[in-house]
Amino acid sequence: MSLDIGIREPHSYSFIQGEPRLALEDDGYYWFLYPLFEKLAKTTGELIDLYGRAVFQAGSLEALQQTLSTAKALIEAQPTTWQVQVALLGPASSIRCRIPGRSGLHQQVERGQFINLLAQFQRILERARELGLPVVCSGD
Repeated sequence: MSLDIGIREPHSYSFIQGEPRLALEDDGYYWFLYPLFEKLAKTTGELIDLYGRAVFQAGSLEALQQTLSTAKALIEAQPTTWQVQVALLGPASSIRCRIPGRSGLHQQVERGQFINLLAQFQRILERARELGLPVVCSGD
């Protein structure tokens, strides 16, 4: 499963060809960002989710920008590589969140790759602003 992020014309089901796009997978990179996506959803009503759809238009692009800036600062403060919890083990294994004291499955992420991923997301946001179009996040 993946989450595609890009720019779409209003009422279109396809991303604009030639414009920047990004795919987030069900991995450590996505799950590290997920708490920030939850916080963003409280502000905008749009959750960047692997199975859903979120649309960020003129009014909510600033909140998305702030989320990306916060993510970058958090990532830059991490070591070169680190482990991110992506799932829990045991009875609550269907819940994908951090629960103190619970063990889970982890995946390694790399700071350099993460910074590149955020730079791609930032390019999408900047281009959407230039075109006056929304950033669309579409999961499968």
